Amino acid sequence: MTAAISSANLCHVAEHADTLFLMASDTKDLPDTTTVSRSVCYAINGNVTIISRAINFFNNDTIEIWNCDGRPRTFYFGVDAKL
Repeated sequence: MTAAISSANLCHVAEHADTLFLMASDTKDLPDTTTVSRSVCYAINGNVTIISRAINFFNNDTIEIWNCDGRPRTFYFGVDAKL
């Protein structure tokens, strides 16, 4: 028996500003952005499941805020096997 589980995430961020160096008077407007992520798990049988995930699927530009880099397009792939 096989089974698949799928999920998607749509994230839209608009009208935000970031303060620089913890000073509320020193701000910059951040651009609007929308990102899409998707994950799929596919159970081949009762012992083996294939897992895949894509983050920022369309590779939209994201920016750095507080020294945290934006998330570029990233793919993950894995296998879960019960022995």
